[in-house]
Amino acid sequence: MKQLYHYLKTRKKDPLRKMQALIVISKKILTLIHTLAKKKESYNPGKVFGHVRREQLKAAPCLYP
Repeated sequence: MKQLYHYLKTRKKDPLRKMQALIVISKKILTLIHTLAKKKESYNPGKVFGHVRREQLKAAPCLYP
């Protein structure tokens, strides 16, 4: 989630402010928890981000190793 936060804050087109990025991350976490509970599945990190978002995160410079 740190990578997504950093990406949202530093993307070239329409970067978000700190609170906006935190709200996006919070919504993603709540949606993930709700979906896991509803479908009665276990957590799979590979499903959290879609293909497009994974490519965006790879292209973004990472400040967190």
